[in-house]
Amino acid sequence: EASTEYTTKDGLGDNNGYAIACDKKGRIWLGHLNHGVSVFNGQKWQNYEVVAGLSKPDSLAGPLGERIFRIAMNPKDKDIWIGTSRGLARYSNSDDVWTFYSRADGLASDQINAIASDTDGNIYIGT
Repeated sequence: EASTEYTTKDGLGDNNGYAIACDKKGRIWLGHLNHGVSVFNGQKWQNYEVVAGLSKPDSLAGPLGERIFRIAMNPKDKDIWIGTSRGLARYSNSDDVWTFYSRADGLASDQINAIASDTDGNIYIGT
């Protein structure tokens, strides 16, 4: 089967992908080195950065960290959890809302290197 290669010319935030996950809607989430996360809905890429429009005029506000280390979908509520260089981000599929967690919220570190979950929907992070 043929494969497709995507780059910034196709709408990616940058050409360095460090984390990838698929959500319950079939969208592909790709975390970048310096430009947050890009989400592919089967037709086009949407970029989410620290500040909307930071490097691309059509990017939306998303995770606090520029560098994405891990992306995972919670099997219970299907929310997307993103480990970044500036903390943990949660994207609620049901509400289309971002929530952020950092050392100020009790995390041991703002750099999140690992994310796992159990069947009850508990999230475990490694710093």
